[in-house]
Amino acid sequence: MWNKALIACARTYPSGVLTVVEDSGYPRSVRCVVEFDDARELILISLPSLEVVGRQGLACLLFHRHNADMSGQRELLIKGELHEEAGTLVLHPGDFLTGSGRQDTDRMPYAGSPMDIIRYMMLGRRKAREYLAKLDASALGKDASLPGYAVRRCSRESASRSHQRSLASDQIL
Repeated sequence: MWNKALIACARTYPSGVLTVVEDSGYPRSVRCVVEFDDARELILISLPSLEVVGRQGLACLLFHRHNADMSGQRELLIKGELHEEAGTLVLHPGDFLTGSGRQDTDRMPYAGSPMDIIRYMMLGRRKAREYLAKLDASALGKDASLPGYAVRRCSRESASRSHQRSLASDQIL
């Protein structure tokens, strides 16, 4: 879905980074210059080389910048379908994502007002709750509402994998 506010933000960047998935399954990224076709709601991609021509399917376009002291950070990711049309790479946008989760600006919260910081923290809490709900904690027999549940669970799994690798290396010796 075309987002006019975020397209206006994207127009302020001199270039972006296009990422596609190669046949081997690994990502390939290349810096590119883009044009925005508002009438057709498409993004036309100009590349200095033919590195990703012939690649079609899922792709993303990243725009990112900040000042030398890391202030004024802005970031925007556009996910969509990449196609080649008449020798031109065209991205059909699907999702517009920003680091702050907002749909009206690419500015990161600490680059703005205190209210932006509070909104950003609340977004993090909401996303964490959504993630924990997807885990289906009841099937795991744990209370996912406890603070640090996901961290503890990941730590236990990581420790278990490390222990298994250690046992396997002992068996080889």
